[in-house]
Amino acid sequence: MLEHSSHRDGAVAVRRLNAGYSGRAALEGVTFTIETGCLAGLVGPNGSGKSTPLKVMLHFTPFKPTAVLE
Repeated sequence: MLEHSSHRDGAVAVRRLNAGYSGRAALEGVTFTIETGCLAGLVGPNGSGKSTPLKVMLHFTPFKPTAVLE
């Protein structure tokens, strides 16, 4: 589930995100929170899915129905 709202614990909260491309999973069960005012970064090797959560939040990449963007 993706949540972004000021009444929650952080500016962005991602819970159990599943997303992929062409039937291939890029992310499975990813959970994280970015607190308001926090500078955050995603680090990992090429092709590890760093940009996928950002693409989902911007509606550039579809996510499985178990995820909800509010």
